[in-house]
Amino acid sequence: MAMSMQEVRSRLSVIESDTQMYADLGPDEVPVLVELLDDEEAWLASRAVYALIRIGTPEALAAVERAGASTRDEVRVAVAVSASLLPPEVSDRVLTPLLQDHEVGVRKFAIGSVTTGNKESVQRLVSEMTDAEDAVLRARSRTRVRDLGR
Repeated sequence: MAMSMQEVRSRLSVIESDTQMYADLGPDEVPVLVELLDDEEAWLASRAVYALIRIGTPEALAAVERAGASTRDEVRVAVAVSASLLPPEVSDRVLTPLLQDHEVGVRKFAIGSVTTGNKESVQRLVSEMTDAEDAVLRARSRTRVRDLGR
């Protein structure tokens, strides 16, 4: 039986987050988690992203893809941070726009989620940032390029 909104909110509201807090969340909770992506509390929306990735059903992953295009920076950052946990084809689709996001902070976190399992075109986007004006963006992209063996 699916948990109610209140039960899911309570579960995700634990101060010290750990994997156990997500353990009982499954496909039945996807609609509630999708609703939480628009919650006014950014930290709760971020935890909903991670829960959806852990659930991993096509519906959950589609919601994560949509969250990657959210108007809220903090939701896009949550997707960027967690993108390495996605199946490679989903990660490629999510990371491509996040690595080109208008918000530098989103790009900084997206860089860290690029792996050797991502398509060449995604890895190339990281390489293109090695000369970025932003010093942190430039440093992170250079480190990631080195880690990727490029």
